[in-house]
Amino acid sequence: MKGDLLELTDVRDTVPIQHRHGSIDIIFEQDIPEPWRERFFQASVGSTKVSDGPYAKDWDKFLAMWEVEMGHLEAHRAARHE
Repeated sequence: MKGDLLELTDVRDTVPIQHRHGSIDIIFEQDIPEPWRERFFQASVGSTKVSDGPYAKDWDKFLAMWEVEMGHLEAHRAARHE
């Protein structure tokens, strides 16, 4: 970890999936540590969620896309320094 910030893999492991019988899996927003909660909120503007929390599949998609975006950013930084 860098300082007090959780790395992506740590965040993935920290937020438990809530399996709901006969329903779509969700996560509880309060389980998402900052600054990841705010990042997820910003990325999820307009997304559908249930009153108990956002869909777990949306959380998984957010984490996967974050990883891809950070890979692109690192590639651009590396190319800039060559």
